[in-house]
Amino acid sequence: MSNVVIRSEPLTYREGGAYSFFSDMIEAQGGDAAALRRLQRHRTEMEVERRDVALPDGVEARVNPNSTAGTGGEFDVPLWLMDRFADSVSAHRPLGDLCNPLPLPDGVQSIHIPRITTGAILAPQSDGGAVASQDIVTTDASSNVVTIAGMMDVSQQLMDRSPAGFDAYAYVELMGDYATALETQLISGTGTGNQLRGVLNVSGTTSIDGSSASTAILFFAAVGKAAAGVGNARFLPPQVWLMAPRRWFWLSSLSDSQSRPVFVPTNGPVPAGYRSAGDADPVGPLLGLPVYLDGAIPAGSTADTVVCVRPSDMLLFESTPRFMVTPQPLSGTLQARLSIHKYVAFVPHRYPSAIGKVTALAAPSGF
Repeated sequence: MSNVVIRSEPLTYREGGAYSFFSDMIEAQGGDAAALRRLQRHRTEMEVERRDVALPDGVEARVNPNSTAGTGGEFDVPLWLMDRFADSVSAHRPLGDLCNPLPLPDGVQSIHIPRITTGAILAPQSDGGAVASQDIVTTDASSNVVTIAGMMDVSQQLMDRSPAGFDAYAYVELMGDYATALETQLISGTGTGNQLRGVLNVSGTTSIDGSSASTAILFFAAVGKAAAGVGNARFLPPQVWLMAPRRWFWLSSLSDSQSRPVFVPTNGPVPAGYRSAGDADPVGPLLGLPVYLDGAIPAGSTADTVVCVRPSDMLLFESTPRFMVTPQPLSGTLQARLSIHKYVAFVPHRYPSAIGKVTALAAPSGF
């Protein structure tokens, strides 16, 4: 097959363009030949455009297979919507971004990572003495591939009359909800049934009771113990803090016995080398580590949790987003259903010791 290079013609579906990706999916199911040709051309364009997408070493570029249009088929979402998603809704998933997600391989139901829980041992040997020896013990760190899905119903009138820009609204809305659902799973998923295992439900971590940490001094002591626990057990320091926004702003508003703020009110500038995640810069630092405000951390009326982690020790796999537009279930009311789903796997427990948490922090009054 010869290479196809598109140099001068604009993409079929582009920001400000004449055609709507979602509308064409509906029209193609109704037998519109022109809409079907545009979708087929778009599919070819995506195969060409994505050959140049940079992927991590050892990961091959691939285009997910799609069903035939006219039967609720799936097509790769337009590139400009992918760009819009990255700019607009990633604030909901700081941990997801910090984990540097990898493409989910095709055709897998679960991810398995071998773990050595007891390693070999080396020690100084005296002349003629016995050499240190210890058998390794292994286990499996695994994650099922979980489906995260959502949908919205829109009127046929809106699909017919709206400009192509409606695609952006629908995509950002659905992907924003996806990002929130994903981050919630990464933080507090149970790891059972159809849920990922979140960092708060990994066993073998450092856990510090923060129920009495109602002052700055007691709070610093608690988070210091959590960070030290990671360093002591993992032999490497934690990389970031994750906390509910209210917890950081409570901490930032505290003052000492002489009414001096615990933190400089400007909280900046952020030191060089601290990357953005979730479309936001970190605050802090706290004990020398950047703080990422994570709205997915449970912060109810009673208590919340502060987490220190090493995202580089964790593995997150995500598929490309898959869209479906189906008018049939709602045809009696002239509506169409837009749905999205992605397949995800998460292994936060390659190194359980890379997670520390301060739990049962009392809800700060007024925050």
